[in-house]
Amino acid sequence: MPLWQIDIYPAEGFTDRDGQRTSQQISELGLGHDIAVDFARGFLVEGDLQQAEATRIAHTLLSDRLTERAVVATVGDDDLTEPPGDNPTLVHVLPKPGVMDPVADSTISAARDAGW
Repeated sequence: MPLWQIDIYPAEGFTDRDGQRTSQQISELGLGHDIAVDFARGFLVEGDLQQAEATRIAHTLLSDRLTERAVVATVGDDDLTEPPGDNPTLVHVLPKPGVMDPVADSTISAARDAGW
């Protein structure tokens, strides 16, 4: 079964408020100043899904097509390994094992209701 990675970014022309907030927090902690951060929410979806189905899940359940853009590919694909924007570094932050994930729970429920 393929493991799909779905990254959700602000759409072109929309402010990356999470990126701005993270950059400000880095500065407030004294870890650096004027550090640009591009922020994305990421989801890992495992299942017997084709690219079109994974993309449909991204567009219908995980993102707002008006204000966000989704990048959907299998884990390890080149589209997912390039840092966004002009930043030279890509960092993935994952929840600790066992931590509740209400977004995952509601997404699984909605996907099942939709027949996936």
